[in-house]
Amino acid sequence: MIKDRRIALSFRIVSFFLAVAGILAAPGEFVGNVTWGILMYFTIQTNALAGILFAIFTARTARSMCENGPADDCGYYPCFTMISLASILMMGLSYWIILAPNSIIRKVWFNTPQLAAGSLISIWTFPNITTHGLTPLLLAMGYVLFTKCHLCLHKKEMRESASVFAGGEGRQSFP
Repeated sequence: MIKDRRIALSFRIVSFFLAVAGILAAPGEFVGNVTWGILMYFTIQTNALAGILFAIFTARTARSMCENGPADDCGYYPCFTMISLASILMMGLSYWIILAPNSIIRKVWFNTPQLAAGSLISIWTFPNITTHGLTPLLLAMGYVLFTKCHLCLHKKEMRESASVFAGGEGRQSFP
């Protein structure tokens, strides 16, 4: 775990701007051909959640750095980050495992002019790379590099939870 808030702040600023750029580029904001219906996609929603997390983490890191100095913990909200990470990794993996190869197969096997023109090239565009690749990877890297608690429950909490589910009151001792 990296405990230098300057590194965390610079990482989170870059991550925030890449996530926002991917979200804005996906509906065509930069080319003037805006399709707002794309905002209903799970990809855009998870990337928006990641962008919001990066913004919160950037603000918290900057505030903590001003108040407490540059050398200390900079991992915030580990459980919520883990939940968000699970959803965005699920989206990214499903895209690269299911959807992207399907588009390549359609281009190679069927080789029709309308598919050949856009299938393979549309995979390697800036919106696809940022929303399906970079943002999930940056959120995962930020979680691994800056969060102290990689599991939401500690050993003691797990034992207490297990005893409650077993019918006890949470005070039973386990070996």
